[in-house]
Amino acid sequence: MAEANPNSPATKRRRIAETPGRQPGRALFSWLRMHGYSLLSSLGRISRRPVASAMTIAVLGIALSLPAALYVAIDNLQRATQDITSRGSIAVFLNTDANAESAERLRGVLAQNRQLQKAQTVSPQAALAEFRKLAGFGEALDALSGNPLPWVVNVDLADADLPLAEAEQLISHIKTLPDVDSVQFDRDWLIRLQAVTDAIQSGVDVVTLLFAVAVVLIIGNTIRMEVEARRAEIEVVKLVGGTDAFVGRPFLYAGMWYGLAAGGLSAGLLQAALLALQSPIARVAAAYASSFVLLSLDAQSTAWLVGGGACLGWLGAIITVKRELIMIQPRE
Repeated sequence: MAEANPNSPATKRRRIAETPGRQPGRALFSWLRMHGYSLLSSLGRISRRPVASAMTIAVLGIALSLPAALYVAIDNLQRATQDITSRGSIAVFLNTDANAESAERLRGVLAQNRQLQKAQTVSPQAALAEFRKLAGFGEALDALSGNPLPWVVNVDLADADLPLAEAEQLISHIKTLPDVDSVQFDRDWLIRLQAVTDAIQSGVDVVTLLFAVAVVLIIGNTIRMEVEARRAEIEVVKLVGGTDAFVGRPFLYAGMWYGLAAGGLSAGLLQAALLALQSPIARVAAAYASSFVLLSLDAQSTAWLVGGGACLGWLGAIITVKRELIMIQPRE
């Protein structure tokens, strides 16, 4: 049997492993050196093709930016409605035949409820005057033969963070009280808004999954073309004893570099878009007398975006490299 090539990587590794008194520290240093070389060499290969690499990274960055922008939009929408949700005002409308004594009696009952506070009565005359002032239908209201508005008792929730399920039970109880015609809860429309937001969140999760798969496929196809371009070199390395792990390591790091750069580009694009929208959003908030400020990317969100891109790049590379290296075998 012919003697193995003494200069092959496999022979060198076997000779080092069989050396008596081998120190673990030297093995760790050798392992780190090999990975460091693969890390830097893969980055060098990417930098030597600036146009093709930049186009690939741009496509990946845009693909990552779209779902990230949707998540930021949902987060800002939830923050915008948080202050409104916390008010929890309840308007209790009495029957049209109820009088001031009935309204005061109901106010006393509601004031004794520990879940409520600030119970106040509003007479039909006061309600009509306020409506006349806000609606601007003075002439139309003068044409009415009488006042169609009932007595109203306004109350607030004692606990602004009362769960919606308990709030609904409270509303159902108020509706059973004497002389009560209907109850209007300010958070009713927010319940519907929350349902819509949850549906949008589910849609964003699906879109994110689809874009993540797209990123993995794009990086995988890029790495596949690099493997094919270096097929002859890979065959030679395998012929002298190079393992699939040794051969595929630079390609894995290349996929990680693509994902890392794409994540950084995505974070930069998203941050630039948010900064550009700060002024228009501030003007809209000021028009509605709101102190809402558009939330930008923080350090944690940026780290998740960049790290997620790197992980997707590594995943796309490892799937492709394993499949391609199995099919590349040295010629006898």
